[in-house]
Amino acid sequence: DGLRCVVTPGMVELGAREEELNREFGRQMAKACNIAVLVGIKRTQPIYEGLLEEGFNADDILRVNTLAEASDFIAKTTRPGDVVLFEHPAGRYVVHRIYRMRDDSVQTLGDHCWNPMDAPILRAGAGDSI
Repeated sequence: DGLRCVVTPGMVELGAREEELNREFGRQMAKACNIAVLVGIKRTQPIYEGLLEEGFNADDILRVNTLAEASDFIAKTTRPGDVVLFEHPAGRYVVHRIYRMRDDSVQTLGDHCWNPMDAPILRAGAGDSI
């Protein structure tokens, strides 16, 4: 089975329950994905803890400071058929299915684009974000 990756900065502006709900988010992520990319090391600490509480392998969690770092990881790691869920800080989600790999780039299809001719290309190391 291919990668099922979630890229998230966590949920924000939840008041007193933010830590609790992000920890639960991590527990739920552990059941749905096999790679977790947490954007913002301090803010995503409760998600990290929730993942570990469910027995998620710490080696399968990448903690980064920026979306650009997360995108570089995705460009270097994913293969055709892998699925990546990007959570936007505003709460929107974009699902990408890896369509094609070429040297240092990846082309995706998903919520943002279903036509391969229009699909964006992400280049590793360029700081691009998808």
